[in-house]
Amino acid sequence: MLIVTEVSSYTSDIALGFYLWGPPTKLSWDKNAQAGYVSFAEKITDGVLRFKSGTVPLEAKLNGPNKMTLQSRNPTKPSETAVVKLAPLWQLSSTSKSIVSKR
Repeated sequence: MLIVTEVSSYTSDIALGFYLWGPPTKLSWDKNAQAGYVSFAEKITDGVLRFKSGTVPLEAKLNGPNKMTLQSRNPTKPSETAVVKLAPLWQLSSTSKSIVSKR
């Protein structure tokens, strides 16, 4: 799971957030890893957010409206990659739209 809490264009496109993962599965690179999370504060360059979870490099990229992919590389075998398509669970609505609640 990727949680982006803030993206600030005032500070050179810095993204803040968290990357979370579950326990290992049969396809995991590290069978002894535990579930966990890391925080990140990284610059977005050429539309790509790059950060690390331990020794694993990750890249998050927008692929259109409400579509993002997260790619990771196996640190011991860089030719092995994993790509996950992410969909938003929740996001802020645009401040330019007025939302009226009907009761």
